[in-house]
Amino acid sequence: MKVILIALVIALIISGIAVGSMWSALISVAKQARADEYVKKDSLQLNVNRDTFLYTKTEKKPRPKQNQ
Repeated sequence: MKVILIALVIALIISGIAVGSMWSALISVAKQARADEYVKKDSLQLNVNRDTFLYTKTEKKPRPKQNQ
């Protein structure tokens, strides 16, 4: 039982070091509202203003009439 506990503590220490090093690498990341840095200028041209949906579901429900 003591050996399992020691192995668990060692595993937690090693995993903590690994996760800590990955966490510190993310410090330089900042949230951006747009992806301007990832898109080359004038590289994206939209020629058609239309959405294509694979699945559509339409339901018609009568509106409740208000008593006036």
